[in-house]
Amino acid sequence: MAINAYRCAASAAESGETLEEVFSTDAIRYELWAERIYRSRLHPPRHRNEHKVGAIGKPGYGWQARIVDDKGRDVPQGKNGEIIVKGDGVMREYYKNPQKTADTLKDGWLYTGDVGRMDGDGFIWITDRKKDVIITGGENIYPVEIEEILHNHPKIYDVAVIGIPDERLGEIAAAIVDVKPGVNLLEQEVTDFCAQNLAHFKRPRRIIFGKVPRNPTGKIEKPKLRKDITMILQCQIEEAQYS
Repeated sequence: MAINAYRCAASAAESGETLEEVFSTDAIRYELWAERIYRSRLHPPRHRNEHKVGAIGKPGYGWQARIVDDKGRDVPQGKNGEIIVKGDGVMREYYKNPQKTADTLKDGWLYTGDVGRMDGDGFIWITDRKKDVIITGGENIYPVEIEEILHNHPKIYDVAVIGIPDERLGEIAAAIVDVKPGVNLLEQEVTDFCAQNLAHFKRPRRIIFGKVPRNPTGKIEKPKLRKDITMILQCQIEEAQYS
């Protein structure tokens, strides 16, 4: 079977790797977003560089990509910033929403809302969504990194990490943990696991046991989760005040 190209949306980093291994293909990968179709070329198996695994690839023909800070300035190589792209596949505008269009399209560049980094060869890694980044005490925390670590815990079935308000630090990371059926997991076990695998400032300050809401495509419904957790925490505060 010959595969010249494939498309993926909301795909895990390893999906491209698996397709390449199964079909031994040097295919063009198309990343699909609502605002653009971004073409990138992956490294074929016979030329694989292990340190590139997890990258979405590099800009394809007719495309440009940059990693920028909040002021639209290029960040140093290898540093995280917002991914912006330019090419023929970029949308023209949001329908009847000039403000959102102006916020997203600037000087011909589309601001994706994805946080990522680029290496010296032009390969891009997506780190997280910009709106999901947690800023605690001036440090940026990327929830996906913590979620990937916690998914390695043998007793955890699913996990989501969100930011919740904190008077001193602005925000702190909270981990919502869904335990595998038939096993018991203590908060201290999760805390100890994080201490062994994460830098101190990245460790979740709150561990909350519960279900992780996901939409039909498997993406975590973080807006719903933030709303639900905020209500739970507010109820706990009110109960403490009247107890």
